[in-house]
Formats: sequence, structure tokens, C-alpha cells
Amino acid sequence: MQFILEDHVLDVARRELRRGTDLIPLEPQVFDLLVYVIRNRDRVVSKDDLLQAVWGGRIVSESTLTTRINALRRALGDSGEEQRLIRTVARKGIRFVGAVVEAETAPKKHVSRADGIQAPLGSERPGLSLPDKPSIAVLPFENLSGDPEQVYFSDGLADDVVTALSKWQWFFVIARNSSFTFRGKAVDVKQVGRELGVRYVLEGSVRKSDNRVRVTCQLVDTATGVHIWAQRYDRDLTDVFAVQDEITGQIAQALNIELIDAESRRRVRERPRNAAALDLVLRARALTNPHTARGNVGEARTLLLKAVELDESTPGLFAELARTYLNEVSYAWTDDPAETVTKAVAAADRALKLDPRDAAAHLMKGVAHRFRGELDLALGAIRTALDLNPNYAHAQSHLAATLIQMGNPEDAYEEAKRAVRLNPRYALSLNFAGQACLHAGRYEEAVEWQRKALQIVSDNWVPYMHLAAALALSGKLDEARQAISDMNRVMEFASTRALRAREWPGSAHWKAQHERIYTALRSAGLPE
Repeated sequence: MQFILEDHVLDVARRELRRGTDLIPLEPQVFDLLVYVIRNRDRVVSKDDLLQAVWGGRIVSESTLTTRINALRRALGDSGEEQRLIRTVARKGIRFVGAVVEAETAPKKHVSRADGIQAPLGSERPGLSLPDKPSIAVLPFENLSGDPEQVYFSDGLADDVVTALSKWQWFFVIARNSSFTFRGKAVDVKQVGRELGVRYVLEGSVRKSDNRVRVTCQLVDTATGVHIWAQRYDRDLTDVFAVQDEITGQIAQALNIELIDAESRRRVRERPRNAAALDLVLRARALTNPHTARGNVGEARTLLLKAVELDESTPGLFAELARTYLNEVSYAWTDDPAETVTKAVAAADRALKLDPRDAAAHLMKGVAHRFRGELDLALGAIRTALDLNPNYAHAQSHLAATLIQMGNPEDAYEEAKRAVRLNPRYALSLNFAGQACLHAGRYEEAVEWQRKALQIVSDNWVPYMHLAAALALSGKLDEARQAISDMNRVMEFASTRALRAREWPGSAHWKAQHERIYTALRSAGLPE
């Protein structure tokens, strides 16, 4: 039996806890404690329960028990303050409150082939070679509803995920009529990987009940059998097709991030000095996805320029190069924004010359237009990117930003919320949702959004600036001053003059709102 806990996999039979491919060492008592609280997660377990289950009824000190619980929290990335996964109930005990997906471990003696014949281990079909790109097969999602008539929904969801993933040029995606031959079979993912020639497999299940639907999916490395990522989606089923579109978009966006990161880690680990252009691009992509730091931008560009020397025929390479320039402009990390934008446009144009349907390149052109104040052109380019890839959360975020700049914060807020739905852990989307609320005069909501963004990225001055302004405009000057102090910690030139110098051209509403923001920041202590 395996338990999937967010990005961790607990294998009870092997007594292993892994995060991705990394084995997390646990003392035997800590491991037994984890298994017990997960298996009893439907209730609060008392100290006596734990002593009986883990220590065989022996009496141990309160400090010993506390030490083991704290060790368990650290292993899972939790803490006594956050209690995200293991919650303490005062004078009662503890309870595991995180999402858990149960999965049976793969069969040991036989594996299922695509033709349905059970083959003993050692007699597998010869495997296909892996493509140069990260490769994935989406298996048909299992229908757990107990109603054969609902197979259309589970099949439609898996089919839509295949289509959505196919829009990301980074991936090699197996067509559905090959991956769906494994329907209804207890497959071994390693054998699937060999037969289809893919590095990764996405498995899933769908359970519909009354007006609710639950979708569970797991991404598995076929080389190791290790679960890399798992997620569960619970939704009201008011509009079956809208729910299907929403879940498909979230899965595709999450897989884009997870696959890029996993592939980059694997390639760096296996071939740390590999000179192939794709390796360099993927490693650069991982440095700027999903959250950007200044040092990462420079390192990413170095990798991309090396890749250009090896291969000038990959459009994604130039789109990523454009991204590094635009990040520098966005966060005021360049002394010459106009020249840096020009470099970004040149790189994006090279990408579009190679592939006019490159969604990332269209987005980079749109962002460059936005920075130049060419807002109609920006809107057109960004909408083209979304037409090419409707699950592109980064493009959805910049659509919101463009609408804010055009003086339409209400519509911008709706677009930002769509971006957050696609990628809930993306600080940029959260920040733009907060900016839209700030420009619409909804300051309390703006504070909430910026705090969420800062939970994800705390070394970027932009959310701090908008948080400080929203707090000041809400009359919370002490909290605003603290936000200004935090902004000073990560910004080299914190002043309203410096902020004006990097302000993009925009509508009259945009300019008026910025004047209000500057006044609020000065009231909280930001110098002129």
C-alpha cells in the first residue's frame, strides 16, 4: 500500500517516505507514527493510542513523544506553527488533516501488456527509445462512479488532458489511441514506459456522486516507479463541461511545471555537463518557472546563450531568452529598460519566425508591448497566446495586467482569478489579482491577495509595494510601515522617484491610481 501526501509518497511495505525521487530518512518510531496517524486520519488519536500503537504500550516521556511528532512534521515540510498536515487538538491528541490518496503498489509477479496478456517479469516486450523531449502518456482515467454510463466523463477528461499537454511544445505526448489501449488493466508503469517509449505516465480516477465530482491523478516516473506529483480536485457539478475544462486546465498547468522541474533535475543529475541545447533550455526554464529571482535570470540567460551556440532552430529557446530580458524590466533589474525590451522583442521575433504558432513567443511580444504602453497590441498578442494554449496561466496573468494598465480593473480581476485557478501557487497571478483590487478601490481584498503572494515568494519587492499601499489606504499605517521595511530589504532603490522611473505608460485611470498609490506609500514612510 502507498499513501500519496501532496508531493510525498509513503510506501508502507518498503518502509520508505519519498519526495519525488528523494528518499527521506525516518527513524523507525517516526515512520510507524506516520503510518498510524494516516490510517486513522478520520479521527483524533490520543497519546494513549500512540503509545499503544508505536511503543507497544510502554510509557515514554512527553518530551519523547513531542520530539517524534516534530521530527515527523519536519520530514513532511510541516511545522507546529503551521500545522498544515498534522494538527494538534488541545488536550485530545493529534490528527492527520492533509489530503491523502491511497494506491496499491504494482504487482510483483506479472505485468499487464497492452494486448491484455499477463507476462511474467523478465519477458517484457523490448522497449522503445525515449524521445529527446520530456515524454508522457496519459492513461484512461478510471471510472469509480459505479455507473458505466459515466465512462464518457472520465474518458473525456483524460482526452482533454492529452490535448492540453500537446499544446506545450516542450513535451512529447503519446496519442490517446495508443495510451487508451491500457484501459481497465492493472498495468505496471515501468512496462507502459517501455512499450510506449515515455519517461512519465499520468494515471487518474474519477468519482461522480450526486452533484459532486472528485478527480484524483498521479504523475509517475516510469524509470523508477516513483510518484512525482499527485493532486485531488473536488468540484460541484453544476456544469459538467465547465468543470471538465477547469480541471483539465489545472492538471495541464501543474504538469507543465512539474514535468519541467522533474526533467531538469533528472538531466542535471544524470548529465551535469551535457552540452545538448535542450538540456540547457530545460535547465534555464526551471530557473524561471514558476518564481523568478534576480540571480536565476542571469544564470538562465547564460544557459540559453550557450544553447543558441549549439542550436538556432528551436523557437522555444528564443522565447525563453526573451523572458529573461522581460523579467529584468519587470522587476527593475536593468539600467536601460528600453534597450532591454528591444532585446526581448528581437528574441521573440526570432522565435515567431521559426514557429508562428509559438504561444510563449506571442506572450513575450505582448508583454514587451505592454511595457512600451502599446496596450492594444499587447492585448492582441496575449489573446493570441491564449488562443494557441488556453491553459497558459502565465499568459492569463499578463492579460489581467494589461487590462489593469488599460484602466479596467474589474475585468482584470476576473482574468486574474482564472489565472489563479489554472495555477494556484503562482505568485504573479496572485499579485495581479491584488493589483486589480487595489486599482478598483477594494483595499482589504488587495491585502489578502498580496499576503498570499508573499507566502510563495518573499524576496521580491513588487508584492511588498502593493501590500504597503493597500494597507496604508485601509488606514493600517503600522502594518504598512512594516511592509515598506520588508520592501527595503529586497529592493535596491526604494523611493517613489525610483518607482516612477519604472512605471509603464497607461490609461488616465492607471496614472491616477498610481498617484494615489505613491501618496499612500509616502504616508507609510517611503521617501520621495
